Amino acid sequence: MTGDAVITTCGLTRRFGTFTALREVTLSVPRASIFGMLGPNGAGKSTLLRVLCGILVPDAGRVVVRGQLSLLRPGLGVSDITGSRPPSSSRFAGKISR
Repeated sequence: MTGDAVITTCGLTRRFGTFTALREVTLSVPRASIFGMLGPNGAGKSTLLRVLCGILVPDAGRVVVRGQLSLLRPGLGVSDITGSRPPSSSRFAGKISR
């Protein structure tokens, strides 16, 4: 992983009961880059985004945002630097237009 990374994860794991949604995810997103996650339904994309935003706590591993361990700084998450919001935090969630 590079020193100019703005987001870094190492060994990130998140389980829901016996189901492992994220298994040892390690990634590095360099400063001033565009990063996307592609995969089929159930691949863990939304879970990863929720962990990166600080909505979910990982069972193992770490998340570093701008050089600071995000779990040690409550409220520090990817949404603070990207404006990204996972689907569950949408202001339109649960609203149906007719």
